[in-house]
Amino acid sequence: MVDKLATVGCEPFKGTAAQLAALVQSDLPKWSRVVKETGATVD
Repeated sequence: MVDKLATVGCEPFKGTAAQLAALVQSDLPKWSRVVKETGATVD
């Protein structure tokens, strides 16, 4: 699975579920601001 992810430029998260949840929560404000400021949309 790691090799398959690497072929598309992804790297698996190495940590616990709680650590991943904390990372997502800490990144959410930053990326929310980027989306609002750029007007990015989902295709």
